[in-house]
Amino acid sequence: MIDETAVFAAFEAAWQQRHYAEVDRLLCDPALSRDTAAELVMIDLEYRWRFPLPAPDCDRAVVPNEPQVEDYCRLLPGLADHQELSKDLLSEEYRVRLRWSEPPTLEDLARRFGCLSRQVIEGLVQRVQQEVPHRWISVVRGETELVRTRFHRSLEVGRQSVGQPPPFGEVHVAEGRKLIIAALDNVQVSRKQLRLSCAAAGVQLENLSSQVAVKVGFRSWVRPGQTLENALPLTVAIGDLELRITR
Repeated sequence: MIDETAVFAAFEAAWQQRHYAEVDRLLCDPALSRDTAAELVMIDLEYRWRFPLPAPDCDRAVVPNEPQVEDYCRLLPGLADHQELSKDLLSEEYRVRLRWSEPPTLEDLARRFGCLSRQVIEGLVQRVQQEVPHRWISVVRGETELVRTRFHRSLEVGRQSVGQPPPFGEVHVAEGRKLIIAALDNVQVSRKQLRLSCAAAGVQLENLSSQVAVKVGFRSWVRPGQTLENALPLTVAIGDLELRITR
């Protein structure tokens, strides 16, 4: 009988030491039970999204960088035959991608996990969203709330660039998501104005602009190129807009 505790310890050690061949050997061990293999997959998902394998190791790996559940099911076919495991693996992929990249959409998950109803998938996603640390941002003009959204890792805010949707749409950028808070011709807001990141104290503000300073609270300013970490709740003024950031 396999000692599961020893297997998990060896798997974690192989990842910590970047022994990728040993990681793959343990992951593919045919002697593993289905439940033990699923636990290794969930550990592996976190590592491969957070610490992508460098070349040429990624070319030799049994699953790619930024893997999806299906990559593991092709490797370990028994995982795909159990609905409860599908729920666990979907939740873990969503959680990992929410923390370290961009999460899949509900439409993508519904297409990929046909064995689960849309209602079940929505429930799993909502549960994970509540579990993963996040912050809320509201964009306000005067007393009118224009948009409210949540971010988990980081969020860029700025004015519209050519080809981007109007306020208050979102686009994918190199660092994750961008929330567009001003139209193309609103020069009070830079195209790349702020990057907001979750921090232990509350939120970290990085002013990405080369020209536009932003007012934080009643007295502080974050000048172009500066970074500030602040407790929540927090109000940031940019032109005639306020960003209200809360837990």
